[in-house]
Amino acid sequence: MKNVFETLHGWGAEMFKTDFMLWGLQDSSRVKRHMPGKTSVEYFREYLQMIREAIGEESYWLGCIAPFLPFVGYADGMRIGGDVGSSWDGEFGPQNMMRCLAGNHYTNHHYYQTDPDAVMLRDFQIRLTEREIHSLALLAAISGSCIYTSDPLHRIAEERAALFCFIEPDKRRKPCINF
Repeated sequence: MKNVFETLHGWGAEMFKTDFMLWGLQDSSRVKRHMPGKTSVEYFREYLQMIREAIGEESYWLGCIAPFLPFVGYADGMRIGGDVGSSWDGEFGPQNMMRCLAGNHYTNHHYYQTDPDAVMLRDFQIRLTEREIHSLALLAAISGSCIYTSDPLHRIAEERAALFCFIEPDKRRKPCINF
């Protein structure tokens, strides 16, 4: 795995997302190890150290579906909630993202930058009021979390694209979208 990360870094990758990392943290008393004698957290943190060394300190590393505390000191960002879908309710709705922000925000900029998932700007399956959409944008802006969207900005309504510009954290740059 070290070779994989070093190769990607050598090719110029500057952002790394490691997903489903909780699977790497297995109870050492229940797993037969090639080199026994350490706790599962010790093995896991050695692996995280290897990744950080391979990608370099200048790279941005986002941990996803990962145990929060073992990543402290290694990841730059951490996914703190489930994936966000385009319906308001349910396990993958913005309501769940808001709960995750409220419950896990204590880590933001203390251990790493939090990532509640993407801001959804497109039309939802269930129509949101403009007030609800603005509330979501404001929540994203004040959370101090990672800000990004998977929406094709050139295909969404201009007022929705303006919301993305509103929550963009670095206002010193040129405008984020040109129509």
